[in-house]
Amino acid sequence: MKTVIRAALVAVIALIASLLMAPAGATTLSHGDAAMSAPAAGGTISGRMTLSAGVATDAAFFVTAERRTASGAWVWAATSRAVRPGHTYTVTVDSPGTYRVRAERQLSSSSDFKVVTVSKGVARTGVDLLVKPNRTISGTVAAEGFTLRGLNVEMPVRATVQAYDSGTWVDILHGAVSISGVYVLSIPHPYDEVRLRFGQAPCPDLPEFGCKFGTAPVALTTYWDGSRYGTLNAEQALAVDLRAGDVDEIDLTLTPAKHFTVATAPRITGPARLGATMTAVPGRYAPTPSAIVYEWYTGDPTRAGEYDTLEATGPTFTVTPAEVGRSIVLRARPLLTGYEGPTHTSPEVVARSQGSLAVKAKAGKRKAAIAIRVDAPGVDRKRVDGKASVYAKGKRLKTVNVRDGRATIKIYRQKKGKRTYTIRWSGSSSVASATKSTRIAIR
Repeated sequence: MKTVIRAALVAVIALIASLLMAPAGATTLSHGDAAMSAPAAGGTISGRMTLSAGVATDAAFFVTAERRTASGAWVWAATSRAVRPGHTYTVTVDSPGTYRVRAERQLSSSSDFKVVTVSKGVARTGVDLLVKPNRTISGTVAAEGFTLRGLNVEMPVRATVQAYDSGTWVDILHGAVSISGVYVLSIPHPYDEVRLRFGQAPCPDLPEFGCKFGTAPVALTTYWDGSRYGTLNAEQALAVDLRAGDVDEIDLTLTPAKHFTVATAPRITGPARLGATMTAVPGRYAPTPSAIVYEWYTGDPTRAGEYDTLEATGPTFTVTPAEVGRSIVLRARPLLTGYEGPTHTSPEVVARSQGSLAVKAKAGKRKAAIAIRVDAPGVDRKRVDGKASVYAKGKRLKTVNVRDGRATIKIYRQKKGKRTYTIRWSGSSSVASATKSTRIAIR
């Protein structure tokens, strides 16, 4: 089954790679576009979706809801089923909060955002959306000192569109640049001013691809500023104004990047335990980078390196209950003007909670029954399994299975009198092992 799933995933990514080589119009939106809704009903948002003049009606439209986080950022929450023009959409969200919704037909048209507050179990109705044609930005990317055709096919040049959203510039979509250098970007509403960044797509983190994950790009990442060679400084980028409609001839010439010599790769120090803080130890590079980008990813420890989720950035990471039982890796990339750095991945560690044992013994004639309970902060006891053993003077007397955090060990043919017994629990994938000693008076 895993082979079938893996093959299907490779086929999907191969299709995406083929789209990225298309000459025009192949953009990848930053928000989810699958026809799905959140599984639990915290509330619903609904309204009528209509089209303005110039919007094609021969394709499906979807409405996406994004939730505002405590930091003010917007993250994907749910997407409606396909909606026909003039009909009502419904999006189900899994928790109360502030949301914004937008209707779109990918690559061609979209509505402005509408912000609503959703209470638990409440249906917010009348949130109507008007879909308008997207605006386009087009141009040609040239290469000096290398060729677009000569780049690894799985690390093509792409255009990244940034918009000013919630007080900061954020990436909203990636667009393909063909090997001839032509690109066309479809810019969704409500963004009237955007910045453009040109550089190579990173190598996918899958072994089936003909590039090594973390390989430093050949092309130097550059922002458009109206000049031939652009700028390396994002703050000097020139925004493209879309209020008058489509914009063309946004051209740029890319140049080769310099590369670092790597002496040692970054690594993690500190225990991967619930509540503990892990720290990134910088690697050594020549020349010395001006900064290092640190990203912390979690994933399934049974599928190392695949399906990882970005959890945090920065030099430290504190393990929360959400990470217990998951693998954690650090990815680090050095920065220096004029250079492109490789991305290094640390060996993975599995986050665990610290287990503790509660022991209750009942003594009998030449025997005893020892009931144990394993407690682990942040972990459901139903996930606590493993093996427990009892020892006396260093000799193992018996081992039993622990299920749902509980077990009883019965020992026989014991000498009369008080004796110290040590119980050791093996630990599990999400909880570290634990040991406890107890005195039992055998009759």
